[in-house]
Amino acid sequence: MRERTRIAVEGTDTSLGTGLSPAVADVVGPLAASVEQEIVRHRDAAARGEP
Repeated sequence: MRERTRIAVEGTDTSLGTGLSPAVADVVGPLAASVEQEIVRHRDAAARGEP
């Protein structure tokens, strides 16, 4: 069975505007770090021959 990971930001205001809300801007860095950790984890598992 393949594992899937979902990482998301839930929006509260979808009206038109410019840029990100402060709340979303605050989580972009940590969210990107989480994505990077998942990529590294899967890459390392594949290198060890794990599914």
